[in-house]
Amino acid sequence: YASKLAASGYASKLAASGDASIAMSAGYESHASAGSNGVIALTYWDGSRPRVAVGYVGENGIKPNVSYRVVNGALVEV
Repeated sequence: YASKLAASGYASKLAASGDASIAMSAGYESHASAGSNGVIALTYWDGSRPRVAVGYVGENGIKPNVSYRVVNGALVEV
């Protein structure tokens, strides 16, 4: 419950399955998932600078315990 974890490095993969968990990856081409009421944050390069895509589980179609990656600045299911 309420775990926080981070990963860095190209194509890293991580999961935080507890409720209200946070999964953050600072590596490009990474995948992440989080449990109910969790948060997913993944970095990407927009062509001129690094950015962070953030998804809140339960909002805007982000599902618990489903792995996501960034495509064109948006989180999409893997």
